[in-house]
Amino acid sequence: GGGGELSKLFAKTSGFSEAEDAEAFRKVSTEEVRKYWDERPCNSGWKFPGIEFGTKEHWEEVTRRKYLVEYHIPIFAEFEQWKGKRVLEIGGGICTTATSFAKAGARITVVELSPKSMELCQSRFK
Repeated sequence: GGGGELSKLFAKTSGFSEAEDAEAFRKVSTEEVRKYWDERPCNSGWKFPGIEFGTKEHWEEVTRRKYLVEYHIPIFAEFEQWKGKRVLEIGGGICTTATSFAKAGARITVVELSPKSMELCQSRFK
């Protein structure tokens, strides 16, 4: 699907006022957001030669590459400081960040709007 208003919203890069941003978000329904992410769970389409999709090795490579591009996440999150603590991630997607918290010893809870993303998230914890 084309995504409609939501695709336009995500494609926007700059130049809008706060009021224009707020108006753009009001035009997008929760159902449109759910449908958008069900059709394209974040980073789930990555395929790696010689690595079977959905395996532990696959998810480790997804994590490695995500943090290569979004290097600020581990720096900001300081995963190790959350050992033994409860962490709530809202909008966890396919749970790349959530699994990083869990590996560091946090007790993680994820809330996710997209059933497809949550299905992929849950598979990462098996």
